[in-house]
Amino acid sequence: MTVSALDDIAPERISLGLGTALPLRLGQMAIPYAPAEAPGRVGTLIREQDAICAGMAYLISPQVFDQLDIREKNGYLRFATELCLDDGSCAEGLVYIATEENAAFLGPAPEHEIARHIAASAGPSGPNRDYLTQLAAALRELEAHDPHVYEIEQHLAELIARETGKS
Repeated sequence: MTVSALDDIAPERISLGLGTALPLRLGQMAIPYAPAEAPGRVGTLIREQDAICAGMAYLISPQVFDQLDIREKNGYLRFATELCLDDGSCAEGLVYIATEENAAFLGPAPEHEIARHIAASAGPSGPNRDYLTQLAAALRELEAHDPHVYEIEQHLAELIARETGKS
């Protein structure tokens, strides 16, 4: 995932979007990232008072939802929320969220445990660690502050360094 992860199906990026009370958390099981016995973790938005999630807002056509609904089929729901754009304006936007009722929802865990989980997961979509490092890079490219993702990335880097003997 990069800042332009949707560019192939939704090429019109419009702005940095900030969603309120919906922070990104790596709390969703990622079936595409691993065999059923070792699913990875991917990001989902969860409800949390006074939290902010930074990301890219896209202007999409209705037919793009067909593709997005397939991509986000692992129990995600479409949810309307207010997005504050980098030009200072606000607009209603649609996001995909996972709730605790979702069978693939893994929920919160300490960041070091999430990093261990991610380090051990890989599958048809590639290593789960690549998803995390690309997500962190995309957030940095947006100059987004996301301590949850960055702390998991740091723990993952430490695990990889130990694996390769570069601690």
